[in-house]
Amino acid sequence: MGLASGISWPTIWDTLRLGSFAQNPGDIHGLPHYWFSRRCDDLSQHPAFTVKLLHKDLRLALELASQRNICVPHLSLTVKDYEEAEARQWSNYSTTKVRCLPL
Repeated sequence: MGLASGISWPTIWDTLRLGSFAQNPGDIHGLPHYWFSRRCDDLSQHPAFTVKLLHKDLRLALELASQRNICVPHLSLTVKDYEEAEARQWSNYSTTKVRCLPL
């Protein structure tokens, strides 16, 4: 979506590498612990980023893509996963809770 919007690849890369995604859970060193632990199922762990917050951001990104006529089928599918997660009352869980959805 960034490239289709005219943002250069180096700018996109630096944003991902140096921005908040480069922290945990985007940090490749943190992924095994974060994604494969049961921490995402425990509300007492105070998730850093919740299902409802990511769902909002994903909807905004999908709306932006739609306004610019950019095809983002994977984003559309991801939004559907987060819609289902919210329907299951998982709004306050960690974003990784969606891994518990049936395939």
